Amino acid sequence: MSIYTRAGDSGETSIIGGNRIPKYDPIICVIGDIDEVNAAIGVLRTFPHSEKAENLLKKTQSDLLCIGSELADIFKKSGVVKIAENDVKILEKYIDDAERALPPLKHFIIPGGTPFAAHAHLARTICRRAERNLFKLNEKELINKSLLSYINRLSDALFMLARETPPSK
Repeated sequence: MSIYTRAGDSGETSIIGGNRIPKYDPIICVIGDIDEVNAAIGVLRTFPHSEKAENLLKKTQSDLLCIGSELADIFKKSGVVKIAENDVKILEKYIDDAERALPPLKHFIIPGGTPFAAHAHLARTICRRAERNLFKLNEKELINKSLLSYINRLSDALFMLARETPPSK
């Protein structure tokens, strides 16, 4: 089987259920944003980091695949796995634990530091873009509330990951 099908050469793509929609449709754009966050986290994982961070990032990448599937099933044609409140709570626990372990913020943080921290900030900003576009899509198509919360918490978790990494000298 070939990786290319030529089915998208006319500017349309298929989503779950077989519907063909333009590649610039807001649903496809948000799915692309989510894919970009996932790829940025993949890059982030190539830098040295803690086992705790690895566990969070690995689960997050799996969750992001579920989010892409859930968005591709916007017309509710199948029973794809959905992001649930428990997935949000896992991110919140990570954030809460990290906040307790770190000194309080007293100023804005300029993205940078170690390669891991810099890439965590990059993934965070991509996640924020995905969040903006997801909420815009939500005005047109009703999105799972847990999914909306998850993306919001994910950017916070990525911020905390960047903070946990001491700056390089």
